[in-house]
Amino acid sequence: MAAAGNPAKHVCFHLRGQLFGAGIDHVKETVELGPLTRVFRVDRCIAGVMSLRGDIVAVVDLARFLGLPDGPHGRRVLIAQVEDGGRERTAGLLVDQLDEVRMLDDAQIQPAPPAIDPAAAAYLRGVVSLSEGPLGVLDLPRVIASERFRPYRRVA
Repeated sequence: MAAAGNPAKHVCFHLRGQLFGAGIDHVKETVELGPLTRVFRVDRCIAGVMSLRGDIVAVVDLARFLGLPDGPHGRRVLIAQVEDGGRERTAGLLVDQLDEVRMLDDAQIQPAPPAIDPAAAAYLRGVVSLSEGPLGVLDLPRVIASERFRPYRRVA
């Protein structure tokens, strides 16, 4: 996490018409959505698993995970890699569309407004006001550490 006054790069993307960003230090890469294999009897937020250069990666429907309205699946996958309990964890996050990489300073990030569902707000570092509208800043380590997602993460 960047210290106040030190801007950090954030990969930005759209989910159901809303703009979000995640610290680039937790985004390993972005890839086109390839074939997904559905997995039965898993949390509905798990879109399936995909092969990424021979590794099997669980892909989370991030919009569903955050409680956003249902819609067509996105076409891009952010491959997130975070440290959790001393181990590297990898997961794919399905997003609708990529946007630009933006420099954000921690001082710009304001607490999530009370109108945001508390279940979704729990996974946000906060919100940044931009000229084109609000940008929700995801806390990727918190997303990956979620109890809902814990059984499906790959240990690197």
